[in-house]
Amino acid sequence: MTNKERKKLIRLVDLFENIHTILAKNHYNGTTTAKRIIRQIIDYLTAVLNDEAEKFDSVIIRIAQKYKSLFIVKAGLSEFYIHHDDYKTRRKSNLEYEKLKKEIEKILGVKT
Repeated sequence: MTNKERKKLIRLVDLFENIHTILAKNHYNGTTTAKRIIRQIIDYLTAVLNDEAEKFDSVIIRIAQKYKSLFIVKAGLSEFYIHHDDYKTRRKSNLEYEKLKKEIEKILGVKT
């Protein structure tokens, strides 16, 4: 694994940690499974970074498959949004969440 690839995996861990934190703070029905899957992704990436035996491409494929499973129709994170009574706070929070998703999708080469 190259240094550049390693940095991408480290960034993915950080991005998924941030998404997990957002889900934990916003008690939306249907995120229990998503939080569990995200925790599995984080644990897997951490193990890969510690071992470095797996090829980068196979890691990305595996993570992309798990990530896409978070966005099933009418469930999971497909319907998730951050609710807040204050419009500006809600808008800012949801834009930050979308930014995290877009960066993950860019690294993984997927679109949800």
